[in-house]
This record gives sequence, structure tokens and C-alpha cells, in this order.
Amino acid sequence: MEYAKSMDPFLQLPPDQKLEFFKAFSCIWGGIEGSFRTVKAGGFEKRWLVMPDNSYVVLDDLQGYYEGDVLKVDKQTAARLFKPAGEQALAEIMLPMVQNKMNDVEFVTLAAITSWTCDPTLSNCSEETKTLGKITRDQLCADLYAYYANVGIPDPDVRFGNLLLMIPALLEFARTSLENFRLVKFFDMMNYDKILDDLFD
Repeated sequence: MEYAKSMDPFLQLPPDQKLEFFKAFSCIWGGIEGSFRTVKAGGFEKRWLVMPDNSYVVLDDLQGYYEGDVLKVDKQTAARLFKPAGEQALAEIMLPMVQNKMNDVEFVTLAAITSWTCDPTLSNCSEETKTLGKITRDQLCADLYAYYANVGIPDPDVRFGNLLLMIPALLEFARTSLENFRLVKFFDMMNYDKILDDLFD
């Protein structure tokens, strides 16, 4: 939430649209921040998913990750549900990050640009919010180009294009994450923080 609040356009939204923006942002942020964290920690090469507390999940041994009373289904079922999302993140998000040697500025910019796409499957944005999103995306793109020029990035057009090519994968991963949450809730598969109901219902 603090990251979203740091964006001036977010503060311009009415309360209901702030909630809609945050719904999409939460799904998108989980995919891009978790992937970037994993890449920076060296988890991509090992097929690990690095958690916010710097613990890690071995993608090829998901059953070993689920301990305690969190699950209400067997570990094999949980692993079958969540492993495809992990594979998707590795192949479609982390691999381009590694190939493009994404830096911190690009990570933050890409997260913001993707969050302001107003994807209709993730949130119900008003026309006013969509217009603000377009203005915000344009400004973010201009700011990134200015950054490239300032630090002397070679072939900025190619680098910028490669960055934008990641947006469809980030949105698709966000949709997958949302669908997985709905499956977890519908089939009562595990215990989770009920605040998520307010975000994703």
C-alpha cells in the first residue's frame, strides 16, 4: 500500500477507484516483486522462489514447503495447483529479467506501468481512471527514457521495448494468481488472511 500511495496519480483517485487500483496492483506486485527478489537473490538459476523473509521454496519440491496446519488438502494437490504458476514466473517473468539484466529503476517503472494498464480482468476502472492511467503510463515512459539518456544506456529503444514486452506476461501471471486464490477460497483448500476477501471478492 505504501508503494501505491507514493504515486501521485493514485492519490487523485476517488476511494472506490483507489480500491479497484489496489486490487490490480496487489496481483501484479506479487508477481513482479517476487520474481525480481528471486532473481537478485540468485534463485532463478536454482529454481527457487525466494520469499519476503528471504526463506525460499524449491519449485521442484513444493510438497516440502507446505507444513503445519495451513493446508486443508493434501500436499500433492496443493503442489499440482501452485507449481504451474511458479513455472510461469520462471519462464515468462524471471528469464526476461535475467536476459535483460533488469535494474532497480526498470523494476519500479515496469511495476508502475503495468499497474496503470487498468486490466479489466483484474479491476473495474472507471473511464476517468483509465484516462489517468494513460497519462501516467506516458509520463513513466518519458521518465524512463530520460533516465536512460542520463546514465548513457546503449540502445535505449531496444531495452525499453524488451521491458514493455514483459507486460503481457505480468498481467497473465496476475490473472493466474487471482484465479488460484478464488480456487483456494471456493474449495476451502487452506487457511489464509481474510483481508484478502476484501481485495479479491
